[in-house]
Amino acid sequence: MPGDVIVGFIVDKEGNPANFQRVSGDSILGIEAIRVISNCGRRHSGNQNGKKLKSMLRQKVVFKIAGEGNKNDPENSKNNDQPPTHPGGRTVDKLCC
Repeated sequence: MPGDVIVGFIVDKEGNPANFQRVSGDSILGIEAIRVISNCGRRHSGNQNGKKLKSMLRQKVVFKIAGEGNKNDPENSKNNDQPPTHPGGRTVDKLCC
């Protein structure tokens, strides 16, 4: 089941994520998105004037089915030496989990 999910969560002063909530998208995919994001470990905390702060983040998770035109799927790629790229243009070095 392909689809997009946005997950919101709090990052405390030490960088620990907590209070995960599905903001939009399918509820079943939301459960999996929260599981994946919650297992990714610590984040950078918010910072204002050199002081660490608790902050709220939102992260989009895109679910695609292999073989359905996913250009980053190794089975569909002619050049498997290149890592997938993030929609924002950054190269993905490794999976977070």
